[in-house]
Amino acid sequence: IKDMREYAIANRRFGTVALTLTYLATNIAGASVFDVTAVIVDDGAIVTAALLALVFTFLFRAIFIAPQAPKFTHSTTIADPAAPFYRPTSKLIAGCLGILTTFCIATMELSMLGEVGYALFGWPRVWTIILGGVGSALYAAHGGIKSVTATDVFQFLVLLIGIPILAVLALEEAGGLQKVVAQVPKEKLQIVNHPEFARYLAMALIW
Repeated sequence: IKDMREYAIANRRFGTVALTLTYLATNIAGASVFDVTAVIVDDGAIVTAALLALVFTFLFRAIFIAPQAPKFTHSTTIADPAAPFYRPTSKLIAGCLGILTTFCIATMELSMLGEVGYALFGWPRVWTIILGGVGSALYAAHGGIKSVTATDVFQFLVLLIGIPILAVLALEEAGGLQKVVAQVPKEKLQIVNHPEFARYLAMALIW
């Protein structure tokens, strides 16, 4: 890594496949897969109905935001496009919000890593979180966006291959798809009549 632009955007050398995979891996993270599944088990199909709202956010990005990207080819960070449209302080605000968001996401991911390390191997959560955090910081600091994208591509392949295999094995262990569906309580299939309908409607509108 020779300069900040190479560190942050790899001098725009990534191809469409790499960018697509890293985008999907970021939006379909392991935490989302397992956490959403757990919530669906607890609250039922209404969770899936609410999550369909995310489809509209992706369509909005594709139709209105993505076509504007060529205007900002000289931007290095997500905060850079704010400055030309608003006061210079907007760039600082956007940068601080970006740091806060990244900190929250990293905290959640490392917390989950600690839980996985404890559940699978009996490792102390604190040490697992520390080792995971140090490892992530080292490869991100050394390789920049290149190393992060490589990790995302690997993560997507794990999700693409691992999750379907896990689902098939779980279904076989449970006696097949028909048996699983037959055992789903009727109240788990409620949408409009669900006692939490108002809350999930609000969440869908926010999303």
